[in-house]
Parts: sequence; C-alpha cells; structure tokens
Amino acid sequence: MRKLNIILTFVLAPLFSGCAQSNYEAMQADHERQISETRQSLSNLSQRVDGLSQEVDNNNLMITSLSNSLDSVKLGLSEMKDMKAVEDAELAGAEEDILEEPVTGKEAEKEEMVAETSMAAVESPAEVPPVEDLYRKAYGFYEQGLFAEATAEFDKLISAYPDSDYTDNALYWKGEINYSMLNFEAAISDFEKVVKEFPEENKAPDAQLKIGYSYFEMQDFNKAKAALEKVVDRYPFSESAKKAEVKLNSI
Repeated sequence: MRKLNIILTFVLAPLFSGCAQSNYEAMQADHERQISETRQSLSNLSQRVDGLSQEVDNNNLMITSLSNSLDSVKLGLSEMKDMKAVEDAELAGAEEDILEEPVTGKEAEKEEMVAETSMAAVESPAEVPPVEDLYRKAYGFYEQGLFAEATAEFDKLISAYPDSDYTDNALYWKGEINYSMLNFEAAISDFEKVVKEFPEENKAPDAQLKIGYSYFEMQDFNKAKAALEKVVDRYPFSESAKKAEVKLNSI
C-alpha cells in the first residue's frame, strides 16, 4: 500500500504542478490585459482633453472675431447716420432758400457778410474729425501701447461726441489703460461711467467686471465682491458673468 502511495505521488505531482502553472499564466495574462486596457483608456481620455482644449481655443477665436465684426457694424451704422444728418441739413438749407424772398443792394451785401461770419463760426469747431476716425486713431495708439496718445484721442472723442455709438468704448478703453498702469481709482471712475451712462451697451458687462477686478487689486475685497455680484445679477448670460463667478470663488 505504501508503494502505491509513493507511485501515485510521483504520477500526480507533475499534473498538479502543471495545473498550478497554467493558472498562474492565466492570471498573469489577465493582469497584463487589464494594464493594457487601462493604458488605452488613459490615452483616450488624454485625446478627449486635447480635443476640448482645442474647442475652447476655437470658441475664443470666434468671440474675438464676433467682437471685431460688431465694431465694424457700429462703424458702418455711424457712417450712415452721419450721411443722413448731412442729407437732412442740405435738404433743410434748400427749403430755406426756396422760402426766402430775394434781396438786393446793401441788404444783400449785409446778409452775405452775416452768412459768411456764421459759416466761419460753424466750420471752426468742425475741425474735429468724424467720430469713427477718432476712434480708429485712438484704438490704434492703444494697440501699439502708446497709452498717453490713446488717452488724449479718447478724451477728444468723448468731449466732441458724448452720445455717439463709440463713446462707451472710448470710456472703457480709457479704463483699461488706467488699469494696465495700476491707476485703479481712475480705472474705476472710467468703468463706472460706462455702466451708468451706457448700461445696455456691449461694454457694460466688461466694465462692471473690471470694477470688481480693480477693487480686488486694491485689496478692498468687500467692494470687489459686491461689484462682481452685480455682474452676475445684471448680465447673467455674459462671458463677464462667468469670469466674475470664478473671481468670486477666490475671495
């Protein structure tokens, strides 16, 4: 009986050893498969992140393009308004000429002198360029980093055309110049004028946002928080509102 057990041991031992080896190899293969699948998942996730990053860049480019297109449309509308004003003035002058009775002699000379004097008085202030020319010149200086020159031209535009379609932009970019030069109190003054005088124009949300940023840079966090909350309340669907929420999370 003992011999039989010994024989069985020698016969069956290799079989059990082979089974154990097979199980180990199967587990090793399954482990390697899981590692490969994990690596592939990480690679796919990385590609998705890269794709989302590209979409964000594309969206930013689209926003910049739309902003430039809006400025171009505003330029075109302003030019049309100026042309309409000139046509109305010419039409009014023609109607007055028809209604006036003819005069002769000294009275005619006197009226001609008065007319020439009046024309000279009117033409003198008209030396200020058209509003769109002023804006292009001022913004060109701003893009070149010539802040003093840009500020002077923006001030000229605001003074000559206080209610034009470009006045809110001029005030906003003056604020950006002061913000860039760390003149935060002056920047807040400019941005507040945009929000107060042009609350429905396209620069109002950005101006309110920069008021909050300016107070934040001045470490007046209570006023910064209040200004940023106004962005979210007044312009909830704007890009400025999203930026305001991010900044609020850091206060």
